[in-house]
Amino acid sequence: MTTITKKQHYVPAFYLRAWNVPGKDFAHFYDMETGKVLINKPENMLAQNYFYEQQSRFPKNYIESILSDMESQTAPIFLELSEILENYSNYSQENSLRAELNQFMTIENRNKIKEFSAYQYLRIPGAMEQKVRELAPASIITDEIVEQLKPANFVKTGYTFIRDRVFKKMGMALSYAFDYQFLTSDWPCFDFNEGNFAPILGVEIGAQHDVFMILPITPRALLTLFSLEYLDPRFKNTAWALGAMFEGQVKNVNTLIIQQAKRWIVSNKKADYIWKVASKRKKEPIPKFL
Repeated sequence: MTTITKKQHYVPAFYLRAWNVPGKDFAHFYDMETGKVLINKPENMLAQNYFYEQQSRFPKNYIESILSDMESQTAPIFLELSEILENYSNYSQENSLRAELNQFMTIENRNKIKEFSAYQYLRIPGAMEQKVRELAPASIITDEIVEQLKPANFVKTGYTFIRDRVFKKMGMALSYAFDYQFLTSDWPCFDFNEGNFAPILGVEIGAQHDVFMILPITPRALLTLFSLEYLDPRFKNTAWALGAMFEGQVKNVNTLIIQQAKRWIVSNKKADYIWKVASKRKKEPIPKFL
């Protein structure tokens, strides 16, 4: 008999636990709508009842089961990566950290992380709302499109498209920080280009040299996926890279994360600078179709 999950997370609780206050079972959730900070357990946040069900009255858990299986394979990788980083606390240890990360980030582990990224890119409410915003000016919102933008269909059909691009056309870089930490949000995996922070949602991923996908993995690790299509021919086989990020670079990434978030920013400590950055966010109305 299938166990039905009522509270379905669009950002997994296992992922959010990396941002728990050290030694505690809660994180700081900054609410961009109310201007308040909620201190809560990840299990209680970034979820909706029956979010991935076609009919909440008759849940089948089809998408939820796919996501849960994927998460069960990815969670140990994220946890071990976090533990490796905790063993190296300053730049003097960088060579040792690089050596251990290179050994740990096997092709299999990298592919599991890519799979998680491809799903996480699609599975959140903000992505579905943004797709409606992109389609609305063309006046092509039909009943069929509205149906396809429902979470279950959006994840199921969108993943194949995104997966092929992420796996075949994109290289991976893992950046680590020592003296400053990454935030995350309710829209943790997103794409952007050099001139526009708005998500592009798939079309240019892997096909344009200036389009990147990013995903904070832990407060000290950031995943970047980049196009292999337009790399200098000398670097065509460079599908994997490691490197440190310094304080200014991490702050720039955090600005992107705050700008991109739908509502919630997540931190493992008090971070009042979030409000200053958030005050400059563009407020867009939620599409009426969803």
